[in-house]
Amino acid sequence: MPAPEYNCSEHTPEEWTELYGTPRFVLGIWSIVFATACQLLCVPSIRVFNRERKLTSYKIMFNLALADLGGITCVGSLFGYAMIRGYVFCSDTTLAWLIGYPVQPMLNSVRLLVRLFD
Repeated sequence: MPAPEYNCSEHTPEEWTELYGTPRFVLGIWSIVFATACQLLCVPSIRVFNRERKLTSYKIMFNLALADLGGITCVGSLFGYAMIRGYVFCSDTTLAWLIGYPVQPMLNSVRLLVRLFD
């Protein structure tokens, strides 16, 4: 049984947004502001971890912090932009993949690094 809601060829991206999208300005702005604040708070710790990279634990923490920064960017900032615009998946599939896809490989690579440094 096909899933017609995932057939993006039925409408144009603009039509998908008009038909099914609901702009969420407050949630989008909150998501962007919170993600930006978290990113700014991560920068001092990343600098310290980079400066102290002689120890293995700091190398691991540096890589974890970079993965967190990437995850915050994908999940927070890009998600907030999509919420403000009222996007659904078929409105912009590339943006939807950018929001959801990079987080899992980043976490898996960090888990691999942790195992390698143990």
